Amino acid sequence: MLRGHAEGVRAWGSWSGSDDHVGRITIGPFPAPRLLRVGVGGYPTHPGNTLQVELADTGEKLPLPCAPVGERRHTVELLLPAAWSGQLIRIIGVDEGKGPGGWLAVTEPIRGGRGEGRSEEHTSEL
Repeated sequence: MLRGHAEGVRAWGSWSGSDDHVGRITIGPFPAPRLLRVGVGGYPTHPGNTLQVELADTGEKLPLPCAPVGERRHTVELLLPAAWSGQLIRIIGVDEGKGPGGWLAVTEPIRGGRGEGRSEEHTSEL
C-alpha cells in the first residue's frame, strides 16, 4: 500500500549526480514492529536494485513490496510475520542498477508520521 509523506524522517538515496552510482545501505538492527512502514523513492525494482527486510538472527529476508516511484517518495507498508514481532530486523537496500532509473532511496522506519529515531546503526555506501 502506498501512502503520502511523513515528516522528520531521515532518508538515504543512491542518486548522486548519476544513475550509474551503486552502493548498499543497512538500517538497523531495530525491534520489528508488526507493521513496518518506510518511505521509498527512485526505482527499487530496476534490474540490480533490491529493498529487503532481514531477520537479524537468521538472515531470512522478505522483499519490501514497492513499485517504481521516481523522483518522489511513497510510504510502503509491510505486515511482518507474527513470529518476527519484537525480533531484531534490518532494512537492506542494494543498488547495483545502472543507466536510467538505476537508483533507489529508503527511509528509516516510520511510526505515527515521524521517524523511528531508534535505529542503532546506519551503514551506507550509497
